[in-house]
Amino acid sequence: YVAASETAIIKAGWGTIAECMVGHTPPVLIERKSVYEDTVTINKLVAEKLAISITEAELKSIDIDKILNRLEKEINYKELNKIESELEKIVEIIIKEV
Repeated sequence: YVAASETAIIKAGWGTIAECMVGHTPPVLIERKSVYEDTVTINKLVAEKLAISITEAELKSIDIDKILNRLEKEINYKELNKIESELEKIVEIIIKEV
């Protein structure tokens, strides 16, 4: 469903982020300050202009127009659209090793 979406509001789990990246779906990542791993991931993706973040408080009264505006201004769609899945390459490596 992520790849078919215009955007995805998600927690910063690696699997869901990977789906967004490969599907060229800009992620809106929910900041959960209590999860260090999420904070590191969010900071990296925001710095690379591949995601934006919102707080849990913002999620409670979400303004979709504001989110879409931010995505338009803060996401580098050219770079996001370059990301490709390397699943076939990974499978080849695994099969070769077996």
